Amino acid sequence: MFNTLLKKASESSFAAMASEAMDSRPGSPATTRRAPGSPLAQPVPGSPARKSRNPRAAGAGTVNPHSSNAQLASQLDEAYSDIESFQKLLQKATQEKSEASGLIVKDADLLRQEKESISEELFEARALIKTMRATLEAKAADEFLSPKTTSEEGIMEGPKPAIDTPAKETDMVDPLGATVTGQDDASINGSSIKSEEKPRSSSQIYAANGVDAATVDRVKELESKLTEKDDQCKELQATLTTRTKELGKQKSDHEEKMKKMKAIFAAANKNLNEYRQSIAAKDEEIAELKTRMESQPQQEASAEHNQAMLDLESELKSQSELAASKLAQMESKYKQTNAQLEKLRVEYQQYKQRASMLLQQQRESQPTDDDSRMSELQNQLDTLIKENKSVTRELQEVESKKSSVEGELQLAMDQISSLESSQEINRRQERQYTRQLKDLERSLKDAQSERESVEARLASLQELRDMETQSMMRELGGTTKHIEERLAKKEEENAELHRILDRSSDELAAAKQEIQTLRDLVSSSESQGEAALVAGITSPPMDDPEAKNQNQLLITTGFGPRSSFSPHDIESPISRASSSLSLPAERPPVYSTLSDLLAAKPLVERSPFAETSSVQAPLGLLPAKEKEYQTKLQHLTDLLNESEANHQRLLDQAKVLKEEIRNLDRAERRQNLSVDYLKNIVLKYLETPDKEQLLPVLTTVLQLSPAEVASLKKKTVQPSVPSVLGGFFGGSS
Repeated sequence: MFNTLLKKASESSFAAMASEAMDSRPGSPATTRRAPGSPLAQPVPGSPARKSRNPRAAGAGTVNPHSSNAQLASQLDEAYSDIESFQKLLQKATQEKSEASGLIVKDADLLRQEKESISEELFEARALIKTMRATLEAKAADEFLSPKTTSEEGIMEGPKPAIDTPAKETDMVDPLGATVTGQDDASINGSSIKSEEKPRSSSQIYAANGVDAATVDRVKELESKLTEKDDQCKELQATLTTRTKELGKQKSDHEEKMKKMKAIFAAANKNLNEYRQSIAAKDEEIAELKTRMESQPQQEASAEHNQAMLDLESELKSQSELAASKLAQMESKYKQTNAQLEKLRVEYQQYKQRASMLLQQQRESQPTDDDSRMSELQNQLDTLIKENKSVTRELQEVESKKSSVEGELQLAMDQISSLESSQEINRRQERQYTRQLKDLERSLKDAQSERESVEARLASLQELRDMETQSMMRELGGTTKHIEERLAKKEEENAELHRILDRSSDELAAAKQEIQTLRDLVSSSESQGEAALVAGITSPPMDDPEAKNQNQLLITTGFGPRSSFSPHDIESPISRASSSLSLPAERPPVYSTLSDLLAAKPLVERSPFAETSSVQAPLGLLPAKEKEYQTKLQHLTDLLNESEANHQRLLDQAKVLKEEIRNLDRAERRQNLSVDYLKNIVLKYLETPDKEQLLPVLTTVLQLSPAEVASLKKKTVQPSVPSVLGGFFGGSS
């Protein structure tokens, strides 16, 4: 629109009309004509005729050239002032546009830098999250989900040691704790040594008393088996203690692993929180940039600039229209002036013709009056010549003014063309800035979409990590509860086993006491047999039926018939305790021949061994019962081993869980730790030669574990920064 107005102003019909008027003026030089292609020489086709604003020029037949020239000069002055104001406005608009362009370029640079920094930080955060996730998965798979059971961690790899150990054949443990060697055999068979000097052997003495060597050997065998069972009980208790220690050690190892896992999770949570804080800070920066862009947007600047340009264009249009109207008025005035001049010229020609005709007629008709008439006409001619000269001068002045006005108009048109070129340059720059602004907005939208996608991925990762953490915590809680229940159950089982062992030990002590009583009884019977042999020299012969009956009564009442006594009838106290067998309350009757002996040894009646010496005991069931008791004892041993293994495993798990809880507590205490304070402490620790003084401070600030404190104490000679920071970022290294 502005270019069209300028073109219309440049192709104004004012110049064409003025040129025609100057060309049509009589006596005008030919050099003042315009070229046919000149814009000033070309009339505007269809240009409407303008009415003059001068009423005197419209109503009178003559025109005052001075008034028209003054009006033209005033109109030109107004046009110059309008052009100057337009130039000022255009300069102001150009300055504002340059300032807006500078602001746009500066904001674009800031946005580009911030976008690059945000992209770099997002890339680093993504890489760190991937690395951390891979590390967490690897550590969880290696240390938590499939823990290794090696001998270094305190878990036994080899087969379980056998509980039953063979006892020595030459030595035998006495029920009271003393070691019985071959001297016991000598003491038991003392009668045989004495009988070597006598006419009769010890076998005959045992036969005479109803006790043979097989019975004595069986008693020895039973004592050796009892000793073996006692040793097995002791070994079982020692194994139980060892297994308990191993269980505690495994539990501590498991707690250490759980502690490391909790430390890893705490460090991961801390890193994720830091990443969230950095992302939140970047979001705040982006929001601030958005607010800045909204407060000082390039769109508003461009809109204001466009509005200013529109205002300038409208003002220029109004000024151009005003100038065009003024030019049209001037053209109409020039037309009227030219018409008046032409009319005057025609009238002058007609007047000259009439005057010449009148003069000729007067010369012909009245020759006498020619002189007077000629003088009168000459006077009129002189007056007309003067008027013509004045009009010619005025026309020359108007022509000079017109030429000056044309020069000024050409200068104004040159200025307008330069302004148009500068405006075109400004428009191109504005379009370029608009494209840059659109590119920046597009890049900002891309950055925002990328940030939203990264936030969505972070949210999904966080949700996945939370779900995994919750599942692990639930599994950990269930495992802890299950371990506690199993620990309680195993403790009850161990207490029951200890009670069984105590009861078995009591029964073993009672059995040992009974065996000692039996040994005393055998020795007393041997002494009685010797006395009977000594008295048998003067006694009646053996074929005496009364003596036979007495001996038979002694054998029957002492130990029963030989065929009815068997050492297998003696029950194992451990088997009887484990199978909870009850002994019969009734005791066999005691015959009067042994009343004194039994009165002196009352323990024989109340001991379980007295049942084995009874004639009513079934001899055929003793080997089967002994085998059954051995099987039950082996089964109890296996159950005890399994219970100890489970107890050890549960203790390890409980220890790991406790250590994990301690790690969580330490990690929670580290949350409010000041990084600057930690930096100062670490720098002081690295700079000072005496590092042992700062170990308590580091232990308190970083919440180090005892193992980490011990490691730092070992490395005080050659300190290492990763070892110092190990407790804060990932547990012990």
